[in-house]
Amino acid sequence: MRHLNAEMLSRILGQTVDVEIEPLNTGHISDVARVHIRPNSIHSKPVPGTLIYKAAPSGVSSSIENAFASQARERSFYLEIAPNLSIPTPKLWYASPVTDPRKWLLIEDVQPIEGLSLTEDQALNRLGEIHRHTVGRPITKILFANNISALYQQINLIPTEKINRLLEHSASVSPKLAAHMMHALQQKLVPETTANKALIHCDYRWDNLSPARDGTVFDWGDYCFGPISFDLSYFVMTSMGHLHPRDNLGWQRLFDAYSGKQQAETASLTLGIESEALKLEVKQLAALVAWTPTLLLLSNLALSPTQTLYWQKTLQTCSTWFAS
Repeated sequence: MRHLNAEMLSRILGQTVDVEIEPLNTGHISDVARVHIRPNSIHSKPVPGTLIYKAAPSGVSSSIENAFASQARERSFYLEIAPNLSIPTPKLWYASPVTDPRKWLLIEDVQPIEGLSLTEDQALNRLGEIHRHTVGRPITKILFANNISALYQQINLIPTEKINRLLEHSASVSPKLAAHMMHALQQKLVPETTANKALIHCDYRWDNLSPARDGTVFDWGDYCFGPISFDLSYFVMTSMGHLHPRDNLGWQRLFDAYSGKQQAETASLTLGIESEALKLEVKQLAALVAWTPTLLLLSNLALSPTQTLYWQKTLQTCSTWFAS
């Protein structure tokens, strides 16, 4: 981050500022820092107090970045896609030149916000809004199959015996889950889905949501054009561990919030899939979602105890849903 200094920030912001860099450990596949900015003149124009710096990783997580090209993808999102979305996303302040190998970004810092939080209904409605506004519009050439291919490419770098050891955890709850995951990997299967396709985030969970502007979505390094059911399955598995697959009332509440049924004008918009059909796909896609915690837990990333427990619980939720 040596290039990220007061001189550079002063050029970007158009006035002289002092900066302090606070490295963050929240990013799994990016080098992330919070940049604290302070004008050094009483006559300065207003500047953001903080910005978020994101760059391609230089350490052990670089293999994941290489497989998914997450930094280049997120750069394209902020430059080409975000301006055409009505969904709240962080403001892009600066994108490094394309010749810069680190491909770093400076974006709005949208969390934490003291005293504010999102409800599950708000998070689900925001997800449904993303899908409703982009359904049937291939606004990116990156397809779901591209993401699956990158996933299998990354997994194949890990020794099979190491994968099998971790999958024993899934097999203890749902033997079918571990068997299905391995079969899909061996056959390079792309899941069959009937849900409509739209812009999907592919990492939609609480850690990538902010209460700013009633739900700002960030960390767009994995997006693609794919089945809306995957995003919903990912959110259920990573962020709704309390929801049991046989909780029909809980599922109906989820579907109502996601589909926007509380708003009459959006009740029949183009999600294109009924509640029970969507629930079935959410269950089936749990086996695909399960590869995310598996990959992270098997990697050499320096996960904190809290992060490790979080991804272990996610894997447990995937097992529960797939076994139901």
